[in-house]
Amino acid sequence: MGHGAWRTAGDRERLSAETIDLLRADGTAIREHLITAVVPFEDAPELLAGLAARRRHELQAVLAFDSPTADSRPAAALGLEQRP
Repeated sequence: MGHGAWRTAGDRERLSAETIDLLRADGTAIREHLITAVVPFEDAPELLAGLAARRRHELQAVLAFDSPTADSRPAAALGLEQRP
C-alpha cells in the first residue's frame, strides 16, 4: 500500500472498529500505560511550560476539569481502574 492508502472511508471504518475492539479488550491497561499524567486544568500552563523546557517528560497528559489534584495513577484519576 502506498502512503495514505488507508484513507478511504472503508479503511477508516475498519481502523475505527479495530481500535474500539482493542480498547474494549485492553482499554484499562492501555490507558494506564499511555497516560502518564493527569493534571488539573488550572495547572495546564505549568505543564506546558515544563514540557516545552524539557523539564517534564510525559507520554500523554490529560487535563482534568473536575479533579482538584493530580493523581499519580492516571487510570484512577480518570475513573478507569478496573474494580474487583
